[in-house]
Amino acid sequence: MKKTKQLLSLTLALLMTASLSFPASARDLADDFNMNEDGFPGLDSDIPGYEAIFETPVHLMTDEELRQNGLLPDAELQKVKIPIYDYCIVKGTSDYPVYSSSSATEQIGFVSPRERIYVWDNNTNPLYYSIDFKNYGKKDSGYLSKEAIQFPVYGFSRPIRAGRISQDYMVNGHHGIDVAVAEGTPIYAICDGTYTPKVWTAYNPDGSKKTKLVNYGNALTTEFTDNNGITVQVVYGHLSDFEYGEPETELESYREYYDDATSNWTTQSQYAKVYSKGEKIGESGNTGNSSGPHLHFETRKKGNTKVQYDPFKFVVFPDIGY
Repeated sequence: MKKTKQLLSLTLALLMTASLSFPASARDLADDFNMNEDGFPGLDSDIPGYEAIFETPVHLMTDEELRQNGLLPDAELQKVKIPIYDYCIVKGTSDYPVYSSSSATEQIGFVSPRERIYVWDNNTNPLYYSIDFKNYGKKDSGYLSKEAIQFPVYGFSRPIRAGRISQDYMVNGHHGIDVAVAEGTPIYAICDGTYTPKVWTAYNPDGSKKTKLVNYGNALTTEFTDNNGITVQVVYGHLSDFEYGEPETELESYREYYDDATSNWTTQSQYAKVYSKGEKIGESGNTGNSSGPHLHFETRKKGNTKVQYDPFKFVVFPDIGY
């Protein structure tokens, strides 16, 4: 028993040491970047050993951060009387009760941080929204406190309308959001703009022949200017098809990150096309460094792609639920 206690004490000490040393490591990384962007320094899981700066996830932003990012908090939305009929996410760090009526006397379920809900109105009740939500796996309706909701303010369309989130933003250093969905599911333009097909392939050492499909595989990119005047680059990764372009369909996909000078994007500039928001631009797939059919949707700073933004800052998707 004495040995067991000693082992337990040693284990706890090691855990405490590790937890105490992490913030210093994070500060070291921030110093190494020589950047002024606020966020969470860390290591990228998509590209092992690659540093990244993750902007605060939307559901954890303070009111000041929301204002700085052009995302009005609820009190300001109430002042300007903006009606809301849209997909939204739940804010904060804990669950919120959902009630059967706006009197809030009977709880019928709950919603969790970053859960997606559909808000039907914004002005009919001073305290609660009428919402659709996923209640123990089934779609249900109820009333939720207005304090719980973060609204998208960009008016963008969802990039995909089916599936479930299999890997969220910043979790274990993950860029963007992954949506697990059947291969061939339509994907859509989130905003008006030019969408460019790109294919990431590896070559023989002499560059004479493509050998495999790597990393993002078949992808589409676009860009837009956010509310702070920053150009945001959008990546749709691991696609099976482009609405306009030539996806790679013959090469085998390499299922680990491929870090070699013989790999590179092939940008199909001749197929760059202007789409309106909501138009179909391609289909989801399982190409490149992908462990199963899904859409990888990433928003990052153009010119410094280490700086990663929470996609929910711009658009909420794919549907209600987890």
